[in-house]
Amino acid sequence: MEAISQLKLKDLLNKNKLMLVTFSISATLALLYTLVMKEFNKSAIYGIEIVLAFLLYFGFTKMKKPVLFPFSIVIVLGLSTNLSILLFGGNVSLLGVIFFMAVMASVQLNRRIFSLGFILGLITMITNNLFADSHKDALNAMFASSIIGYVLMGSLLYVVIHLATKQFQSVISFLTVAEEEAVFKEQQRVTLETDVKQIISSITTVNDQIQTNLSAQEEMKIAIVEVSAGSQTQSEQISEIAENAHESLIMMQNMGQVTSVLSEEANQANSVATDGQQRFAILSQEMKELQQVISALSSNFENLTKKIEETNLYAGNIKEITDQTNLLALNASIEAARAGDAGRGFSVVAEEIRKLAETTKLTTEKITKNLSEVNSSNADTMEIVMLSSKKLQESVESTNEVSDYFQKLGQTLDTLNTTFKEFESLSSSVEKQSTNVETSTSELAAIIEEASASLEEMSATIESLNQDSHKIATIISETTIAAENIEKNLS
Repeated sequence: MEAISQLKLKDLLNKNKLMLVTFSISATLALLYTLVMKEFNKSAIYGIEIVLAFLLYFGFTKMKKPVLFPFSIVIVLGLSTNLSILLFGGNVSLLGVIFFMAVMASVQLNRRIFSLGFILGLITMITNNLFADSHKDALNAMFASSIIGYVLMGSLLYVVIHLATKQFQSVISFLTVAEEEAVFKEQQRVTLETDVKQIISSITTVNDQIQTNLSAQEEMKIAIVEVSAGSQTQSEQISEIAENAHESLIMMQNMGQVTSVLSEEANQANSVATDGQQRFAILSQEMKELQQVISALSSNFENLTKKIEETNLYAGNIKEITDQTNLLALNASIEAARAGDAGRGFSVVAEEIRKLAETTKLTTEKITKNLSEVNSSNADTMEIVMLSSKKLQESVESTNEVSDYFQKLGQTLDTLNTTFKEFESLSSSVEKQSTNVETSTSELAAIIEEASASLEEMSATIESLNQDSHKIATIISETTIAAENIEKNLS
């Protein structure tokens, strides 16, 4: 429909241009005639007509309303002619202008424009006859024939316009059908081209996918071969693992037996440590009692030392008394000697007292010597007792430390016994797990062997698929080339 509209517009513009040229030429000739005849008033009217014609043409063309130009130019021609008749009177020469106006109105082959021009021409012809001056008789004589001729010409032009209009409508209908058919064929061509492009795109995509599948199948084939080889290696490794698991099971059984023996020995050591701890507790108690006895002995020795010292004082006193007694005996002897026979008996007594004093002195000296020796021996004994008490205290402390060590040893052995029990339980659990591992590895080895066989079958299947994919890829490539040739032919 766009082409028909463009055709109508082009035809309208060409006819507008033809009307403008025809009108301009006729008006220019009339202008030149009036200038030659020095009819300047009429020249002004023709000049205005020419200017208006160009203004209307370019104005409506710029406004993109060229359909209004034919109506306006016919109206301008009719009005200017009637204005000339009113101003200068009618004459015979204007009959040609009236017929020219009817003919020019038929240029567009449009019934409305022609009807407008024909009616204006008929009005102008009547006006020309009514306002005739010098040619009134001739116009009156020619009026009837002019009307008849004008009507006949109008009828002929109307028939021509009608036929031309029908022919143009037929052409338009033909062009419409042709355009619709062309549009339909273009749509079919575009649709076909789009479909072919879509087919080419789809085939290209399929081809790319097939090529990708080929590459993937090649990679899968290689991967399956590698996996098959790996499965064989894994099968061998699983067999080795099964053997190692069996050996580990035997080792764990031996370890469980050793752990049981160690646990029993730890129990015995714990019993010995407990018994030793009890015996050291008894020894510690006895050492404490011995320390108390030595402390009491040391106290007794201190009291004995004090008594010996007091005895030494008493011996000194006895010695002094003996010395005084000896001195008194000596004085008594002297006095008895002075007394003579009267004092002889007293002298004997004094001698005996002196002897007794000497004996007492000797005895006292011996006692003093013995006490000194006893005192010295007592001091040594006291020193030994103190040293023994100190050593005994150290022995008690050592005994306490050893008792603490035995207590810690007992705790350690308890912990060790608990640990051995846990380790024995763990060994039993590991033994069970080792048995499960041995069973599982044997089953896994069988599964891997079955998987290896399946992988070999899969490899053969992929090889067959790979060959089929190559055939399909060849067919797709040929189809793509054929589709591209169709697209080139459509273009």
